This record gives sequence, structure tokens and C-alpha cells, in this order.
Amino acid sequence: MTMAYDYLAQVVELLSDLEPEHADLVLKRAPDDILLGLRRDFTNWSHGGQKCPYGDWATWVIMAGRGYGKTRAGAEWIAAEARADGNLRIALIGATLDEARKILVEGNSGLLSVASDDIAAWLPSVGMIRFTSGAEARLFSGA
Repeated sequence: MTMAYDYLAQVVELLSDLEPEHADLVLKRAPDDILLGLRRDFTNWSHGGQKCPYGDWATWVIMAGRGYGKTRAGAEWIAAEARADGNLRIALIGATLDEARKILVEGNSGLLSVASDDIAAWLPSVGMIRFTSGAEARLFSGA
């Protein structure tokens, strides 16, 4: 894991030194495994507001507009926590159950996209995700 992480960190550093149009050309020719690794390596390209705070905290609020990366940051954090603790029980809360499912689970930045390798089962009929670690996430409405 460390070797792959170090390699991807070096690739990100090299890409960041290129002009955007040259970086795009490199990425268009990159092998699929590199592209997949870069896509999944959120820590190398996330911005400061998407990184979870340090210390002992119970609530993390990201108050920002559309396109900031709130859903992706949350999905990445949840996936990492679920990998680390198989006993974890997670509440995924949306304005409605339908929004929670469409955005937090099935959306472009949702858990199914971000953590597909870590998910053993998605049971939409009961609003539950079972992670390979044993952790579980359930959907709730904020209403």
C-alpha cells in the first residue's frame, strides 16, 4: 500500500508541475490502473476544506455551495472509517430518504462510486450498505 501510495503521490506531483493542457494529454495516455488509482487517491488532490479535522470531534460541518466537494469528502471519510472499524454503525442522513439514496449513495460522489471495493452489499429496499469490514451504514430522513 505504501509503495502504491508513494508512486501515486509522485505522479500527482509531476502532473501538478505541468500546464493543464499538458497534464490532460498525459492523463489521456495513462494506463487504466494509474487513472483508477489517481481517481481513488483523494488525499493527493482534495483541497483543505475537504480534509477531516484533527482531534477529538463529534460533528464535522462543511458549509459550502454546489460543487465544493461536500458529498465526496463525506463519502471518502465514511469509507475510510468503515475500512478501519468493522463494528462501526453509520447514519447517512438526507433531507428525504430519496435524496439520501440518490446523492449520498448512488450519486457521482456517493459511496457506491467512491468506495465500491469496500462495499459488500447495497440493500436499497432497506436503505442499508454493508461494508466488507462488517461496518454498516443506514439511510435516514432528516424530516
